[in-house]
Amino acid sequence: MRKVLTGLTLAAVMLASSVAPALAQTPVALPQTLTATVNVNSVVSVTLTDYGIAGLNFGNATPGVKVGDAGQDTAHGAVTLEVRPETTADCYLKIAGSANFIGPGAYSFPITALGWTKSSGGGTTAVTNTPVNLAAVASADAKIVEVWHYLTVPQNTRAGEYTASVTYSASTQQ
Repeated sequence: MRKVLTGLTLAAVMLASSVAPALAQTPVALPQTLTATVNVNSVVSVTLTDYGIAGLNFGNATPGVKVGDAGQDTAHGAVTLEVRPETTADCYLKIAGSANFIGPGAYSFPITALGWTKSSGGGTTAVTNTPVNLAAVASADAKIVEVWHYLTVPQNTRAGEYTASVTYSASTQQ
């Protein structure tokens, strides 16, 4: 047994000594200039402030009557999107909604009943389930975008509580 271990140890030493010269680096005369590379990621930093009750809340609505979110007023929208100074890339602020407002039983009404605008009392653009640009922001700008929301429940909508999802996002792609 000792002869086998000694033989294996001797074989390992011989193998290491024959491979070591092949792994050795050839010395390079100094000075030597090397190229340094780095891939810097873009940073998009946005803060969303939701005023009033969490989420968009339109309270009690009468079909056919336009109502605003309970947390918005003339000074600020339902939400404020702030593109932060640490943003290093031009970006696009976007909004999209779920397919429909879903209510009791099988009742629903389209997400397009919900509108948004960037000015208090201004004309609204319908929220759709495809993201659309709210604003384009250059990386050098710290920008605040106020978003007001209004809802007009369609006529003949059954009574009950309806919910939908609204997603705000930021992207470097238009």
